[in-house]
Amino acid sequence: MSRTQAAALTLLNLLHCALPISALAPTGGDNAEGYAALCPLVNLANSTYEAPPEAVNTDDIQSLAAAINLTLSGEETVAEAIREKDKEFGALPAASKLKNACSDKTWTFCQKGAAKADELKDNAEYQDWKTKKRTQDQALAIANTVELVKQISESTQEGQSGDVAAQVNAKLAQAITGGLLSDGKIIIHTSGADRAATCGKPTTDRGGKLAGKNLAYDMMCLCGDETGHTIATACTTFASDAPDKQSAANTDLKDDWKKYKADCAAHFNTPALTAQNIRHAVANFLDTISKGQGTDSKLNNVLGKISGDGSSGCDGQGSAHGRCVYYGKAPAQYRGQQPY
Repeated sequence: MSRTQAAALTLLNLLHCALPISALAPTGGDNAEGYAALCPLVNLANSTYEAPPEAVNTDDIQSLAAAINLTLSGEETVAEAIREKDKEFGALPAASKLKNACSDKTWTFCQKGAAKADELKDNAEYQDWKTKKRTQDQALAIANTVELVKQISESTQEGQSGDVAAQVNAKLAQAITGGLLSDGKIIIHTSGADRAATCGKPTTDRGGKLAGKNLAYDMMCLCGDETGHTIATACTTFASDAPDKQSAANTDLKDDWKKYKADCAAHFNTPALTAQNIRHAVANFLDTISKGQGTDSKLNNVLGKISGDGSSGCDGQGSAHGRCVYYGKAPAQYRGQQPY
């Protein structure tokens, strides 16, 4: 993965995203569509990015190309380049052969070639290159090849190091459970803050206090019932070992979160971590939350089902389909409001 792709991966921590539901996805209730938008992101964030093997040293390749390029000007030019390689271009003697072989703009490239030529002074193959007689067409072909190598090596990123992998994985971890309580509990509301305040109330401009803070909170706002919870039906159905917690005040929903996370892994796609997949996933998520709901379809920027005027908010109650996440009033062009 290139640094561009790694940067693009950070978008996963700014926006929810998803790829299409797989053919094996289970049936669900009101929030099946929202669940399908959330699960692939959970799968992505729960994966581990492995740094690719160290790339070839492009600087060394460029230096070798520069050393070969010097041979086109003859053995004497190569010898002079080795002698004068530590000088500034302007300090070269007026009659220097290097004035023809190099220029002020290409002097750094020539210096690399001179240093490499010095390293190869005992290399029989390179010594043979220095003394070869070439036609004008052959010399031009070599020069063009050297220029191509130079351009490619300059545009190629160095191999991804372990610290890049660590940074990417830290972002993924932040997206999935960043901001939880120090004890790791997943509590979506307390006795001092009702669920509509934490998961969101679409009649207000600001999103819920926990909306978008991490995927675990959003999953439980989307899927967890508030009272009388005996089986998970808002998002999906479970053949066995269904989530069984009431998301009442101060209730730790960590075990239920683990069950939903496992269900996502079992039934939804985990796309490869590429910039193209991320762009596709972001577009799919934005399409999901942009659909108008409620009276006159005026409620948007909501993940999950909500009906009426939205005044009751994402309270987890069935009467208004209040198992949802509200991210705040969307601007004319959505730019992503989720902190992760």
